[in-house]
Amino acid sequence: MIKNLVRGAFAEISPGKRSAGAYPEQTANFLHGMLESSQDLFAAVNAERQLLAFNAAFGRAFAEINGVPPQLEQKLDQLLAPFPPVATSVAEYCQRAFNGEALRLPVELTAQDGGQRFFDISISPIADPDGSVLVVALAMRDITERRMTELRLQGVLEATPDAMLVSYKGIIEFVNSQLERMFGYAKGALLGSPLERLVPERLRDRHALQRVGYERNSKTRPMGMGLDLWGLKADGGEFPVEISLSPLDIAGEKRVI
Repeated sequence: MIKNLVRGAFAEISPGKRSAGAYPEQTANFLHGMLESSQDLFAAVNAERQLLAFNAAFGRAFAEINGVPPQLEQKLDQLLAPFPPVATSVAEYCQRAFNGEALRLPVELTAQDGGQRFFDISISPIADPDGSVLVVALAMRDITERRMTELRLQGVLEATPDAMLVSYKGIIEFVNSQLERMFGYAKGALLGSPLERLVPERLRDRHALQRVGYERNSKTRPMGMGLDLWGLKADGGEFPVEISLSPLDIAGEKRVI
């Protein structure tokens, strides 16, 4: 399935090389081997969102999730029918991909056995040399282990009396209720924001330099041995804060608490 799709793509993209030797065939075989041996899920769909091809990991995963394996020419809408919000989002993103956009979508699926599965989906157009989109490719990475670790961590941090946040490369990924109250933000309003949003403008450049230095050489800095800063509230008010820092590894990625 995947091999034929890859070969077909090379026939479209490299028509002048089809009779020039084995290079396209060797490259197609190489890509086929990579896709079939990958632990990530790959699939390709047409404009009607029918499955044109999928790799072994995709077949195994959806056989476990839905209780029956996916089939060629099956519509994604049917495959994802047990998860209506996900099906709607994927359909919308596939349509946008056929218009040339490359998109990402995090999703949560509940398998037949009741277990939760979390995926990060990349939805990308595959175009010919003229720019016409031939198919849309879906690459799904299983992030269940990472997401479950994050959820357990969030439960712990929410139960602590101190204001806490978790950042990744300077972007806020989680804040507890205590921090939202301290800075005057509504629930979830800080997620995805740069850390410097919580610092007065006059101090942001210095804070960014200190943050990058800490990310390169992370070590625990307890309260009382941390940094004294000024915090910036949602209403523009400033107040003095003391912070402690701790590195955190989640699925091989370094974060900071």
